[in-house]
Amino acid sequence: MTELIVTSSVLVSVVAGVRHFFKGKISLRLQYVLLALVLMRLLMPFSLTASPISVMNIIENTAAISDDIGVLKNQRSAPEPKLSLEFDEPEIPSGRNDAELSMPHKLKDADIGAGDWTKTIVIIWYSGIAAVGLVLLFSNISFWRKLRRTRKEYVVSDCALPVYVVDALPSPCIFGIFRTAVYITPETLESETKLRHVLAHELTHYRHGDHIWSLLRGVCLAVHWYNPLVWLAGILSRRDAELACDEGTIKKIGEESRIEYGRTLIGLSIERHSAMDLLCCATTMVSGEKGIKERIMLIAKKPKMLMTTLAAVLIIAVFTAGCTFTGAASGSVPAELGIIMEGVNVPDSVLDAAKEQVGEYFEMSKEEFPGYKYTNWRIEALEWVYSYDEADGKKLDIYRMNYEFLSEAPENIMMAGGMYITEDNWVCPIYPNCTYLVIDAREDKYLFAMMENDCVPGDEIFTTDMKRRLADYTPTTGESIDTDQLAVSGLSNDTNIGIGVFLDYADDDIVIFHGYFGLFVYDLKAREIVFSMDLKKSVGTTNIEGSEGAAVRVSADGSVIQLYHYPEKFSPQNAYYIRTSDFTCTYGTYRELESCFSIDEYGSVEFADGTRGEINLGGSHGIAGTISALSYKRGNDEYALFEY
Repeated sequence: MTELIVTSSVLVSVVAGVRHFFKGKISLRLQYVLLALVLMRLLMPFSLTASPISVMNIIENTAAISDDIGVLKNQRSAPEPKLSLEFDEPEIPSGRNDAELSMPHKLKDADIGAGDWTKTIVIIWYSGIAAVGLVLLFSNISFWRKLRRTRKEYVVSDCALPVYVVDALPSPCIFGIFRTAVYITPETLESETKLRHVLAHELTHYRHGDHIWSLLRGVCLAVHWYNPLVWLAGILSRRDAELACDEGTIKKIGEESRIEYGRTLIGLSIERHSAMDLLCCATTMVSGEKGIKERIMLIAKKPKMLMTTLAAVLIIAVFTAGCTFTGAASGSVPAELGIIMEGVNVPDSVLDAAKEQVGEYFEMSKEEFPGYKYTNWRIEALEWVYSYDEADGKKLDIYRMNYEFLSEAPENIMMAGGMYITEDNWVCPIYPNCTYLVIDAREDKYLFAMMENDCVPGDEIFTTDMKRRLADYTPTTGESIDTDQLAVSGLSNDTNIGIGVFLDYADDDIVIFHGYFGLFVYDLKAREIVFSMDLKKSVGTTNIEGSEGAAVRVSADGSVIQLYHYPEKFSPQNAYYIRTSDFTCTYGTYRELESCFSIDEYGSVEFADGTRGEINLGGSHGIAGTISALSYKRGNDEYALFEY
């Protein structure tokens, strides 16, 4: 809508300027054709293509620069990361509550206000279209009924259209789309010359298709009723239709009749016109006192058009059409993708690493969530927070980072975890201030990024996870792990389910499943959880979806559980291997299981007896949304997975 308003307004302004500057120097029919370009643009609700010369490039570039300036002026602090070492609920950013996180998306007050204004504007626009459209419809119906009621046929042997005489008709005209006829006034019959000139004039209107153009002009005025430039174009179009018709008529009746034709125009009665006359689909032969003076002047002047003038007008017309019939070229905004907020002061090598990492996150998120319509990214905060003087032979600097993506469709975003959306639609896609860059200080080399939301550099969990993530870390094959230290603790009835729970394996004896709160094995006969592993303590993240998350695989026979961190780049390096027979655990180099247990697309398992096993998030044993509500269902049997 904005694009059509801008491009059509620019086109009207240029055409009106050309018309004024070249008045009396160009063909009147060419002058009329220029306004036909405006009519075509107004009737076209889309742009033909993207173009680097489109006027919309200026609009979008200006908006982009304003947005960037606004971003730099409105730097804000994101919530600090949680420092507790105990497992707890994901931290909710300041300003958001549980109700917001439980919904797929909650519009901000500013968004709601903007949406209401948009709806109001649309309602007003449609109301205006209806009002002007009704005037257009009823005025023409009324005019047609008057003609039908009072007209008297007048036979003209050599006329291509039926001719009727109508009393009290403001001006001779042609009217009708399918049964077009010429309507003349009684004064037209005062002389044969006047009749000949009037009929020649109206038949020229017919050849030019002005009865059709007048209808389209009325449609444009109804649709674009709010734009005064469109009304100006309508006035100029009606006036130029008469000028072009005069030129065509004189060509038809002969140059020797030019002066006589001018006298005929002067002899016709002049009626005052109003803006509503633009909505009448009849042509006219008189156009007010000012219009008649202009027409007589041009008839007497007999303007001649030079080839240089024609070339100049055509060049202007073609260039203007190129600027207004097209939209902004993709990628026309000169601003470089990515914004670094004020206050970020780190070595260039660290900033380059951060930009590369966030750029990769951005491209991955655009591909994974196309409906979010991410258009830009920014590093909102980046600072040094800790150094390891000796970590497996390396000196490491740890930088904490917060980044955000700009969304054109914030209403589509599914809120989860610590995500937030600012008032200007910048989205933090993960827990805020919880991304850490690990830098080899001695070699000034970026190693990898870590997402940690409940521990900080220097503590045991962070350090253990970081060491496991080091690129050159290779554990001994079959290293035994004390799973008691990795068991889940701190859960309660009101622990939140989060974004979901995944079923990994099920048979007649056990069920294996995982959520952000841990990996669990449930014994169906004992009706209790017999094994658990804390994802944060084991693989360093509670993320269970996509890359940079925890992944679980179970062998086809259910004898081995494989738990590992799935990196964004390359393949997993290491994994835990848990035997379900005695729950012994080893940690070693990652290798793909020869065959994995298969879960269907619905996240359930179909057994040979026809029953289906699945995780029920709602259950009948607690409040929906907490782990006390989780149950496993197989056929008619249901098992509460957590009972405290």
